[in-house]
Amino acid sequence: MAQNASRAPDSDKSQSLWRSDIRPTLSLGLPLAGAQLAQMAINTTDVLMIGRLGAQELAASVLAFNFYMLVWFFGMGVLQAVIPLAARAAARKSCATCAGPCAWASGFPSCSAFRSGAS
Repeated sequence: MAQNASRAPDSDKSQSLWRSDIRPTLSLGLPLAGAQLAQMAINTTDVLMIGRLGAQELAASVLAFNFYMLVWFFGMGVLQAVIPLAARAAARKSCATCAGPCAWASGFPSCSAFRSGAS
């Protein structure tokens, strides 16, 4: 019984810490979980609709999606490498040094707007 009395304050602290953290965690996690469920529903609908066309069409769709994901992951990797370069150039107020890699990585004219707006 003496051991239970000595553990009570620690368990109260951990429960209050857990309770104080659960609301922010859920407020961040539930929208992400909802977005993931929506994406899964869209993919399931795509498979069901394309599957009605035939097995060959479904296989082509899956192959095209996998190729798209390969290109998307490569592009995201390149853009993730450019983020620190752009941040460093923006901090130095010399975005002209980052204009080349940024324009190459993004392929969008927004980088030129970034360059002209920050200099």
